[in-house]
Amino acid sequence: MKKCTCNPAKGTLCSKPKDCCCNQGQYPSHSSQISRLNRISGQIEGIKKMIHEQRYCLDILMQITAVRSALKSVEENILERHLNSCVMNAMQSDSEKCKKVAEIVELFKKSH
Repeated sequence: MKKCTCNPAKGTLCSKPKDCCCNQGQYPSHSSQISRLNRISGQIEGIKKMIHEQRYCLDILMQITAVRSALKSVEENILERHLNSCVMNAMQSDSEKCKKVAEIVELFKKSH
């Protein structure tokens, strides 16, 4: 994933504006994650089928671990994009900076 190269303070904007939230009110696109989420959805359907078929417990647990890992990867990609676009843009303003840091702290409190 490319890092956002925008710096509104210096007058440089990202070459792919749809992937960046340089402009107030815009959010980065996460459409690249849809195929991963579709794959995860298919894996979950497979797990449900394994349970209906009363497959071996460790085989089911292995698939659950794979889904958890894939979902974690999607989460990491979205977080990285958020940090490299929305948060970097917010660093231009003290009030926005504080707000974004508070959002991330709250996110970590909920997820850990």
